[in-house]
Amino acid sequence: MKIVVYAIAKNEAKFVDAWMDSMGKADAVVVLDTGSTDGTAEKLRERGADVSCAKIEPWRFDVARNASLDYARAIHPDADWFVCTDLDEKFADDGWREILEKAVADTKADVVLYRYKWMIATKADGADIGFTYNKIHRAGKGRWKYPVHEYLEGIAENGYCNLYGHLVLEHHPDPEKGRSYYGDLMELALDEHPTSPHCQFIYGRELWARKDYAKAESVLLDFVDNPKSRWTPQKADALYMVARCHGERGDLDGMELWLWRAICLDPTYRTPACEMMDLLTSQERWQGVVLAGRLCLMTENRNTEYQTNTRDYGPWPWETLANALLKLGVAGEAVKAEREALARAENVEDRMRIESNLRALEEATGAKSANSARND
Repeated sequence: MKIVVYAIAKNEAKFVDAWMDSMGKADAVVVLDTGSTDGTAEKLRERGADVSCAKIEPWRFDVARNASLDYARAIHPDADWFVCTDLDEKFADDGWREILEKAVADTKADVVLYRYKWMIATKADGADIGFTYNKIHRAGKGRWKYPVHEYLEGIAENGYCNLYGHLVLEHHPDPEKGRSYYGDLMELALDEHPTSPHCQFIYGRELWARKDYAKAESVLLDFVDNPKSRWTPQKADALYMVARCHGERGDLDGMELWLWRAICLDPTYRTPACEMMDLLTSQERWQGVVLAGRLCLMTENRNTEYQTNTRDYGPWPWETLANALLKLGVAGEAVKAEREALARAENVEDRMRIESNLRALEEATGAKSANSARND
């Protein structure tokens, strides 16, 4: 089986060694350099990559990726599978090739799904930026579409080979590299494809991130109302952002309304329910916190296809629920919730805090956990 990695690059010399260490497991590595001035192309060639240089003007990611793909197809017409990555990415497992070969050996699928994870050390919102990605495809299938946040067309005819739990591609973004021009490309994408849910969502999300709340709300609601929008976690995320738009403008009633709509649309997407718990806790509306918490915790399994927040699946929802139950005088249920929080604590700081809270609750109610019994 012949596996070829292809990529685009510009001024990414600092990433070359780590990237080639990972991608070098392929039979060949092909890169289109789009104008580096820091020696990226030369360093790639030294490491064994086949590098072609071309400027893409005006810049579009789809045009650049298709040029890189065409180059790979031209010099490796006998390839079986293509793996598209960027230089600031690498596979978490050095044995990625063996994992891929074993999975696709007998599949009729034209594309492989895997986990894509942003390796960001700290996120204020506790986000674990990870989701399903699909940039591994049969050599003869696929074409890139959209000027930014591009994706492959023509790869789903024969279904997918799902390696989400087995193959992880890590993204180590360069904090010094500006991405301000992405917004203009997103607007261009929506101008070119005004009824595309994909373009509506990414542009609405960008406007929200830029704090252009009025325009973001309009675009996001167009996305939600679009009959082509069928992915409920993404639609719930859009309503969550609409709710946040209202909150940022000081309209907490409107924020609450849109959060409930997001929760009702897809209760398995926990972020709106967790945001609701936060909002109602700040207002000391404990019955509402309990309701939102119960809805949040209805589904234990984490969504593997859509971006999820680490906080939403850790101890935090259970701790917040326990606090609300205690405020309502339901101490026994509060103890149960606190025990659930402890079971999900993954670091020492969380465990120490939750154990302390749990001991206080147990002493107040006369209950005793197995953990407390062992300590005795």
